Amino acid sequence: MKEAKTANENEKEHMRFKGSIGYNYIMNTIIQGSAYILPLIVNPYVSGILGPEGMGKVSFVTAVLSYFTILAVLGVPTYGVREVSKVKGDREKVSRTVYEILNINLIMGFLTYLCFFIYVLISSGMTEYRELLLVMSPTVLLNIIGLDWMYKGLEEFSVIAVRNVIIKAIAIGMIFVCIRDKEDLILYGLLTVCAAYGSNLWNFLGKKRYICKPKREKREIRKHIMPVLIFFSMTVATTIYTNLDMVMLGTMKNDYEAGIYDAASKLKIILVSAVSSLGTVLLPRVTALVNQGKMDEFRRISRHALALIIIFSFSLAVYFEVNAESLIGLFSGKAFDDAVPVLRVLVPTIILIGITNITGIQMLIPLGREKVVLASEIAGAIVDLLINMILIPQYGALGAAIGTLIAELIVFFIQAASADYVRKILCSIQFCKIGFSGITAGILMLLFGNCINNVIWKLLCSGILFYLLYGALLFIMRERECRWILEKIKYK
Repeated sequence: MKEAKTANENEKEHMRFKGSIGYNYIMNTIIQGSAYILPLIVNPYVSGILGPEGMGKVSFVTAVLSYFTILAVLGVPTYGVREVSKVKGDREKVSRTVYEILNINLIMGFLTYLCFFIYVLISSGMTEYRELLLVMSPTVLLNIIGLDWMYKGLEEFSVIAVRNVIIKAIAIGMIFVCIRDKEDLILYGLLTVCAAYGSNLWNFLGKKRYICKPKREKREIRKHIMPVLIFFSMTVATTIYTNLDMVMLGTMKNDYEAGIYDAASKLKIILVSAVSSLGTVLLPRVTALVNQGKMDEFRRISRHALALIIIFSFSLAVYFEVNAESLIGLFSGKAFDDAVPVLRVLVPTIILIGITNITGIQMLIPLGREKVVLASEIAGAIVDLLINMILIPQYGALGAAIGTLIAELIVFFIQAASADYVRKILCSIQFCKIGFSGITAGILMLLFGNCINNVIWKLLCSGILFYLLYGALLFIMRERECRWILEKIKYK
């Protein structure tokens, strides 16, 4: 009986952990990280074959397709998570919500493909990219039917994490086997689509486990249109100052500058995926808390999340600033040396994006203040566009990086000034202790790293030293969140 009871308790503990925020964060980090781990693994190999020009072409086409994808999915990736989380636990309501939102996506997808084919056929500037655009165009359809937002709203993060890893592992193997020379550019474009969105088809086919087909007469599509358009506007504004850089570099400069920016941007995006995944995980949880009126719990989770994100993102920023040259050389090669200053300018945006991801997605959106988030992102997009127009012609990729950094600063200041509770939480963060610990550990890491010649050993050993020193200094200075984590570990 005692053994049976122990086994039963272990099973309950496992289920509690599986549904916890920590577990969901790990799974969502795998999901987001897997979206960018492909470039990290294959970049050294593919960059040496295709060169900056070839990589720039693929990146340019990817950026162009991202605009059509945004038009097709509207604001569903975030709105869908919030709406599904509201009715989680009622299979019929979840099914009705999913089908209503999916129908909107399918209609927009049809209209988007019409616009896409017209654009490809009549645009003279797209002539040299036409074949690559057509080969990579399934990106739009796979994003429509992926239903990631349904799984995240149901907090089934592990399901999409496993599928992502399996599909990407297969695609990575195919890239190493199939890509041999510059003539394989089109094939590489196709394989990147399969790697990035192949699991979306699996998600769509596996939806019957979670939803059923609701009665047609009960579907209410109209109620979703206005909220979806607001979230769509937010997505458009964000994309302008994330993908517009690549598009403007490709049109105003050349493929070389686009390739240089792409090399730095890929590393930055991997880091952003790690710091931003917490906001996605918390959205369904905090939305439920707001609906239940548990505002004290909502504020407590928000404060812990924001503090932990700042501690984590600041450490990543220091590490990448110090090791920018080594990282670019390792993952892209000597041909991409011009990407080093670009990466150093982009690195501070990791901290800003981490903060605004929490203040926007986790705090303002669950409270129904998405219009504030929209205003901040529109302002950032306008600033990014103007600065790019001024700086890109003269400074190329570096000018685009400066525009992105200033745009993220604008977004941060607007969101921080938007509500008293956001400012109060920000003021409660112990920035001085975090900054002193990170900078001190970074200086010691730099001195230690200069004594090691091998790049991989330098990055590994100096990284271990940095994080040991960073954690120790936070502990010695009795930083609040560090003490809270230690108390949680002792309790467990």
